[in-house]
Amino acid sequence: MITFKDKIVFITGGSRGIGAACVRLFHQAGAKVIFSFKENKNAADALVNSFATNLPFALQIDFNSENDIVKKVVFILTHFGRIDILVNNAGVWKYGEADKISLEDWNATIQINLTSTFLVTKEVLPSMKKNKF
Repeated sequence: MITFKDKIVFITGGSRGIGAACVRLFHQAGAKVIFSFKENKNAADALVNSFATNLPFALQIDFNSENDIVKKVVFILTHFGRIDILVNNAGVWKYGEADKISLEDWNATIQINLTSTFLVTKEVLPSMKKNKF
């Protein structure tokens, strides 16, 4: 098995689905895991509490706010020292036929799926480059 012992991993959208699976796998491989969630604190807390040791750290982030993204990445870097691995997993989709999706729903999808991914990467990358990751 691949080991990520002593690596700091940040997973966006980690409280359920693919993100929660990533949290479990990186944790099992020895990483210190920080994951974000949007609004379901109960799901985030349940995931954290499902581990006995080296508990993951859950962090609520508003991916519609560049300011909140910057503040939360600074928080992670301040408290954990670095981010070795970034998994941009946060995403949304407003289901429906293309001709029935409102522009508001389309823009919300683009904001979360593309713009927030860019902003998180932009904030994390200098630290990763500094540490040669």
